[in-house]
Parts: sequence; C-alpha cells; structure tokens
Amino acid sequence: MILQAAVLADQVYRDARTGKHVVAGTFHQLEVASVPATFTGPATLFLALRDVDGPVELRLVDDAGEVVLGPHAVEIERDLTRLPIEYAVQLPPLPLARTGHYALQVAAGGTVLGEAPIEVVTAA
Repeated sequence: MILQAAVLADQVYRDARTGKHVVAGTFHQLEVASVPATFTGPATLFLALRDVDGPVELRLVDDAGEVVLGPHAVEIERDLTRLPIEYAVQLPPLPLARTGHYALQVAAGGTVLGEAPIEVVTAA
C-alpha cells in the first residue's frame, strides 16, 4: 500500500457532479488558548492511497512517538488497479497535553506509511 497524500483540512467534500474531492482550508498548525486542550475541529484528514489491500490505522502521536489517540481502523475497499483511492476521515476531538509537534500517522500492517504533521502553539 502506498500513501500518496495525507492532508489536514477544515473541510473535504465530494462534488456530486464530477466525483472530485475538494480539500478546503488546509493547515498544519493548531492555536489553542492554553494547554492541556482538546481541539474539537472541524478537522478532516484527506488521504490518497494506492495499491490498497486492507484497512489502514490512524493514530495521533506526540514528538516522542507516544500514541495520544488511537489507533482507529479505517476500512477501505480493496483496490489493486494502481490508481489512487481518495478518502476523507472526519477527525474526533484531539487531546493536546502540551504545545509542540504531533502527527496523524497512517499505518497498514504494522508499518507507518506516512503522516500529517501538526504543530500546537498557544495564542500570543
């Protein structure tokens, strides 16, 4: 399985006429008033995967690699056509114990395929 894209966005929707995904409001930084905090969104993870042969797991990890949330299994229909499958996952509230680097990891079969980085900062 190959991860071609993992993008955080405010909203991802699918155009009914064309079938294309529209990714709106991409971001990599979350600003919170103070920590600890819970980011309640809206937030969606847009994924583009190729050679899909089973489920993927999503998890939020901190900069030490500790799992903060998850893993959460996402069932995606098997597709070995070598064409990307695009998928959008609405994220649950994200627990943020401190400022710094986090990542939403995408894994399959115990192997991390890639990640969408997040930097958490406090409001100035």
